[in-house]
Amino acid sequence: MSIHFEIEPPYAEALRAAGLDSFDALMAARGGPAVSAHAERETIPLDIQLDGTMQRCFLKRVFRVPIKQVVAPLLRGRRARSQPLHEWNMLGALRAAGIGAMQRIAVGEQRIAGQPVAACLLVAAVPSDNTFEHWMQTGDVRSGSVGARQRARLLGAVGTLMGRLSSNGFMWPDCQAKHLFAARQPDGPGWSLWLIDVERMERDANRAQSIERRLQGARAHLVRLRRSCPMARFTWRDYLHVAAGLRRALWTDGGCPRRGRPEPVHTEKDRSKAAPILFDTFAKMELRPAVPDDQRPLNGVRSVDGYKMLAEYENLFRAHQLDHFDRLFNLASDADLHKPGLAAHRSRSRFTLTDATGREHTFFLKRYLHPPTADQLRRIVSGSPGESMAAREYRCIKRLNQIGISTLQCVAVGQRMVGLTERQSFLITVGLNDVSLERYAADIARGHAPLPSPGLRRQIICQLALVARTLHAARYFHRDLYLSHVFLHRNANGSVALRLIDLARMLVKPRQTLRWTIKDLAALDYSAPRPLVTRADRVRFLLVYLNPLRDRCLLSSLGVERGSWASAVRRDRTAADRAAGKQALRYHIPLVAARVRKMAVHDARRRETGATA
Repeated sequence: MSIHFEIEPPYAEALRAAGLDSFDALMAARGGPAVSAHAERETIPLDIQLDGTMQRCFLKRVFRVPIKQVVAPLLRGRRARSQPLHEWNMLGALRAAGIGAMQRIAVGEQRIAGQPVAACLLVAAVPSDNTFEHWMQTGDVRSGSVGARQRARLLGAVGTLMGRLSSNGFMWPDCQAKHLFAARQPDGPGWSLWLIDVERMERDANRAQSIERRLQGARAHLVRLRRSCPMARFTWRDYLHVAAGLRRALWTDGGCPRRGRPEPVHTEKDRSKAAPILFDTFAKMELRPAVPDDQRPLNGVRSVDGYKMLAEYENLFRAHQLDHFDRLFNLASDADLHKPGLAAHRSRSRFTLTDATGREHTFFLKRYLHPPTADQLRRIVSGSPGESMAAREYRCIKRLNQIGISTLQCVAVGQRMVGLTERQSFLITVGLNDVSLERYAADIARGHAPLPSPGLRRQIICQLALVARTLHAARYFHRDLYLSHVFLHRNANGSVALRLIDLARMLVKPRQTLRWTIKDLAALDYSAPRPLVTRADRVRFLLVYLNPLRDRCLLSSLGVERGSWASAVRRDRTAADRAAGKQALRYHIPLVAARVRKMAVHDARRRETGATA
């Protein structure tokens, strides 16, 4: 058995004074509550006195190195290293390249027969409390928002960072907004950025020698970063600010200096390569449904006595003595939301809780009690044997939030399993103040609501098409995509946003996608009432679903001016592209119409059977 232990020289005396100058001391150190805890590793905060002041540090400990982290490097002909030691090396490489990251302090690794079995890493906290996700979604704590100039500078700094990572050959699979910290520079208008959690970062020197590979690497980082903050909204102008920072890092001498750096590229031909890549990224990431202004991500989930709950609601439920699985499952509700056709093992109800300030909070409770054997087998075969029906819907809610589709706000989820058999499970969500599109259309038909303006009608159609397109592009299929499961929300600025509910039967990445695509599109068409929803509305929905770039109003809402990029996009569509679009429209319309006819026949038979009974 051998131990490798290393300390940065400026911190050697401080660690010696704190008694943390050995591998065993760090592995046995006691700190604050774990900020991240897993079966084999944890991260705890430590306060160490440096130069007379207490500095917050974080200690990452791996008590047992997973076998895959040992075998994977060996299969590639490399020496096996634990993640803490690999992160130590990456932090040093980032610092040498002039890229802001966590300050490394000490690292240790224990080996048996030359293979790592345990490791630890001590790093200093970055000098900022706010992540890039925080700045984009919340803004400044004092002012509540980030000004246009500050936002432009921040996005430019992020673009420069993406370019420097790519120019230096770094590939970061965990390039997420929560791993990127940002703070305004005290002596200037710029921004300082720091990276954390780089244990999976890799470096390939050959990647930095080609302009195409540098662009591909920067685009991959940008897509990961954008995908990690789905609640934020970015316009085309924001992407231009990112592109300006990226260009400074890739094509000019303002990039990060390093040894062996290839000569800057100054030709217009090479510069023009960034334009289609940038716009393709913009089209892929931003042509998505609008986000309701009251939508919040699932952050701060805690495990409480057999179930999971959002931390912000924990005190409210504890005040009403709802802090146990049985109490939540057997909760007496204010209203039972039973509907015809609902299975006997399922129940839906609504209840209200009052907080200390007298404010009422409405929640919906779904319960599953001893599902039948057929449903149990269907759940196991579908690929979620260890998840209950409620836990599966909770996972679908998380997935839709990750791809940018707004859905219910989950509060708590719990399950009781005996092996692979589900006994009990429940799901609690926040009540919605929105109205379903089915109810909205019915109110218009009865005269209880005015007819929507042409602009509002077009917004609803475009947003509904984007919801379906984004859902199917990720290979998720609702299977019950009726207008009754799509809720309409009006933001403070008057824009339209949609929420998708009832995800219990959602299909995740099946082998056959066309069948389920047609089923979802047919469900929307079948539930859209005639003549309120005209034939032109249905064709416009399919056109936006197949190619959102053709819609001028949608592009202008994202900051693409009609006279510049919108015209360029339309000009770049060749005759073959237009012919392919028409062919796709002709292909989908008969399939959807045939499925709608089958649904109508099926419902007619059910009504006849019910009337006879």
